[in-house]
Amino acid sequence: MIDYSIKQVIEKSQLSAKERIKLYFEMRSEYYESYPSISALSLIQETLDHEELISERNNEIYKSRVEFIRSYIDIGKMSGELRSDIDSEILTDIILGSFREITIKWRMSKYAFSLKEKVISTLDLILQMC
Repeated sequence: MIDYSIKQVIEKSQLSAKERIKLYFEMRSEYYESYPSISALSLIQETLDHEELISERNNEIYKSRVEFIRSYIDIGKMSGELRSDIDSEILTDIILGSFREITIKWRMSKYAFSLKEKVISTLDLILQMC
């Protein structure tokens, strides 16, 4: 599974917390750009909820992604790389929500822009403020 592979690469890296968060979204964006149809799965959660097995697996994947990003936010806060007064859950929601919104715009534009470039420039802006 791609999430497992991405996480393994990041876990083995010697990057800072911010760099690991950025690498995670670079790799997910590249994957979506290579396989645009797979990005639709992350956008149809409500439809998947009607199929119990698919819904359960989708929820597991989502929770795993949230926890992965939140863990690096917490590491960044502890190391002083990120502001300690920012709520980790809220920052996680902002980052993941931005990725989702950009993915929707990318699909609606018929892939007219680089998903990776837009995601990373947005993530850089968010992380600079933190």
